[in-house]
Amino acid sequence: MRYRCTLLLCLLFAGLFAPGVLVAGSIDSPAAPTDAASAMFTLDDLYNRLLNGAAGSKRLGAFAEPLLTPAATGHTVDQIMALAPARDDTNGAVVTDVLAGKTFWQLRSGNWGLATGTLAQRTLDAGSTTVQAGYYAATTLSTVDTDLASGNIRAGVNIFGIDGNSNVVNTSTGTAANSDILSGKTAWVDGAQRTGNISTQTLSSTSTDMPAGYYAGTTLSGVASNLASGNIKSGVEIFGVTGASSVVDTSTGDAAAGDILSGKIAWVDGAAVTGTIAVQTLSAASTTVNAGYYAATNLATVDPDLASGNIKSGKNIFGVDGSPTVLDTSAGTAQASYVAGGKVTYAAGTQVVGLRYPGTVPARVAKTGQTVSYAARDDGNLGVGAGNVYPRFTDNGNGTTTDNLTGLIWLKNANCNYNALTWAQALTYANALASGSCGLTDGSTAGQWRLPNHEELASLTHDAFFSPTLSNTAGTGQWIEGDPFTGVESNYYWSSTTYAGNMSDAWSVRLDIGIVSKESKTAPKYVWPVRGGQ
Repeated sequence: MRYRCTLLLCLLFAGLFAPGVLVAGSIDSPAAPTDAASAMFTLDDLYNRLLNGAAGSKRLGAFAEPLLTPAATGHTVDQIMALAPARDDTNGAVVTDVLAGKTFWQLRSGNWGLATGTLAQRTLDAGSTTVQAGYYAATTLSTVDTDLASGNIRAGVNIFGIDGNSNVVNTSTGTAANSDILSGKTAWVDGAQRTGNISTQTLSSTSTDMPAGYYAGTTLSGVASNLASGNIKSGVEIFGVTGASSVVDTSTGDAAAGDILSGKIAWVDGAAVTGTIAVQTLSAASTTVNAGYYAATNLATVDPDLASGNIKSGKNIFGVDGSPTVLDTSAGTAQASYVAGGKVTYAAGTQVVGLRYPGTVPARVAKTGQTVSYAARDDGNLGVGAGNVYPRFTDNGNGTTTDNLTGLIWLKNANCNYNALTWAQALTYANALASGSCGLTDGSTAGQWRLPNHEELASLTHDAFFSPTLSNTAGTGQWIEGDPFTGVESNYYWSSTTYAGNMSDAWSVRLDIGIVSKESKTAPKYVWPVRGGQ
C-alpha cells in the first residue's frame, strides 16, 4: 500500500534524513491510516486560510488509496508564501495603534505574531475643553454639550459650524442709564438689564413749550393744522413750511377803489377793496380816448386803415412809416396824353392812365450813353438824343425785367436755353416760351413772347460800357450778374430781322462790343426773348 503525504509532510520527512538539519515536532502520523484521526489539513487549506480566513476541512474516515497515479494538484509553497504576511517595521501596527481588546497580527521585528490592542476608547466631557488622546466614537458636539446652540453664541461668531444668534451681543460697550431709555422699556448694558424711565410726551397746538421727554414721530402740521403755507407770510419759512406768495403784509397798501380795475379785489392795510376803474375800448371812428382801463391791443387791429399804404411818405403815425409810393399829388399837372401808353400816374389826387404811344408824337432817338469826349463836337461832347431814364430797368420779380426807356419786357434770364441755336430754332424757342419755364411766374402764354427785331435788340446796348455794352438796373453803371439780368453772354444774339441783301442771313447784335452785323441763319447764336412793343 502507498501513502500520499502533503508537500509539507514530505519536506519534513526529507529534513529528517538531511545531515545537519534540525526538525521540530513529530513527523509520525497521528493515527493509523485506517483511522479517521490520521487526517490532516492540506496545502490548499493553508492557502485558503491565508487568502480569506477559511476554516479548512479534514477528510472523514480512513485513508483511501488513490485509484490513479497522483498528479500535480493544489497550490505550491511559493503561492502560500506569497499570501503570508511580511515584516513591516515602518507601517506595521503596534498594540497602542489598535483599540483596546481588539486582536491583530503584529508585523514589526520583535513584535511578530498575534497581539491585543491597548488604544483607549474615550468620550468628550461637556464640562471641559480638554480632549485627551484616544479613540472617540462618531458624535455631534451639540449632543455632548447641549449648550452648544445658536442662542448661546454671540452674533457674528461661529463655533464648530454653529452661527451666533443676532440677538446675542457683547453688551460691555453699553453706556446707557435708565434715564437714557424710554420708560418701561428694557435694554442690556454691560451685562446688566436696565429699565428706562424717559417719559413720553406729546406736542400741544396751543403752546410753544416742549417739555423734555420722548415724542413719537409726527408732523408739526399734524399737531397744529394751522401750520400751512396759506397761513404763513410770503418769504417766511416755519418748520420747513414756506409761506404762500399770496400771503403778504398789506399794511403798506394805499390803493383806493378808484385805483383798482372794476370788479377786481385787492387787499389794502388788512382790508379787501373792490375796484371801480371802468374798462374802455378804443374806437376806430373817434380820436377820443376816455379815461379807464384798456386791454393790450394793436392800434392797427382797432383801425385796419392804420397801414403804411395809407400814410404819406416821410410821415409816421403810431410807429407806422408812410409808404414811399404814397405822395401828395396836389401839385401834379400831368394829363393822359403826357404819359406813355398804358402807364399809370397820379396828379392832383386823380389816377392818370397814359395814352402816349409811339407814332402819336414825334419819335426821338435815344442818347447812346457815351459821356467821354474824344474830339470836338463828338457824341461824348454833344450828348444829343432823348434824355436818359432813371432807373433804366425795373425787375418785376416774376422772371421779367422792363426797359423803362422803350417799355419792352425782357426775359430776366438772358440765356435760359444755355445753348446757341440757329435762327429758325431761335424763332421756335422764343414763340413757345410761357409762364412756368425759365423762372417765369408772370402768367404769360405761348405766342406772347417773340424774338426781338434788330432795333429792339440794339436798344439794350450802352456805348459807355464794354463787354458787355449793357448798363445796370439804375442805368448809372455797367451790368453785373443779376443787376438786373442774369446769364448775359458777351457774344452774338439773334434778332428776328432778315438781312435784305441775302435772305439766308439775319441781323444779330454782338453784346461785348455792341455791333450789329448780318450772320448766316444756320450759324448758332444766343436767344433773348422779348414781349410787348407796338
